[in-house]
Amino acid sequence: MTDVHLHWIEVPTDGYDALLSRVGHMLNESELARANRFLFERDRVLFATAHAFLRTLLPRYTDSPLTFVEMERGKPELVDRGVRFNLSHTRGLVLVGVTATADLGVDVERMDARDLKGLAKRVYTEREISTWQGDPEWFFDHWALKESYIKARGLGMSLDLKAFGFCDGAPRLECAPEFDDPAEWQFTSFAPTPVHRAAAAIRVAAGTPVRWITTREEFPASR
Repeated sequence: MTDVHLHWIEVPTDGYDALLSRVGHMLNESELARANRFLFERDRVLFATAHAFLRTLLPRYTDSPLTFVEMERGKPELVDRGVRFNLSHTRGLVLVGVTATADLGVDVERMDARDLKGLAKRVYTEREISTWQGDPEWFFDHWALKESYIKARGLGMSLDLKAFGFCDGAPRLECAPEFDDPAEWQFTSFAPTPVHRAAAAIRVAAGTPVRWITTREEFPASR
């Protein structure tokens, strides 16, 4: 049995300065500098929230110092490879997945007004498009699944989005054998709020049972 813990929080609505008074001590100099480079306050708040939340979660799973390294295409990992994690955030929500040793990816999307039909033609397989009836929830469910898989593989947008897809019902990868082995992947998707859709992907040995444990968290209170 492989456990995957999915923790999510809603982003606080207080301003950036007020947020830093609560969580600024959790962030290192590099993270603070990156947050400050964002032009819009909402983006500074989102970045600071996501990284402070990550730093409150990971000590639950390891006693080692939180030393991060970047993999080949920029995916962050802990030096302590006995704990694997992935972080995703969008307007209003942060999601962190944690597991042991396995390749893991998570994604959260906010459903908003876009040219969904035009975007679908660029990112979905013909089979996916043929089953889509224009439902925004379907669109963002599948988009989150695709992003979680890409992030789990750690290859970024170098993957051809139209080379793989997901069948309806229980999420299951569909692709050519030379692209990947679907038997090695398991997925889950869920709706943390009425306007957000989330997904997670994990690579495990074929037939390994996976238990998805989803938890809504409260953001750290003031010191």
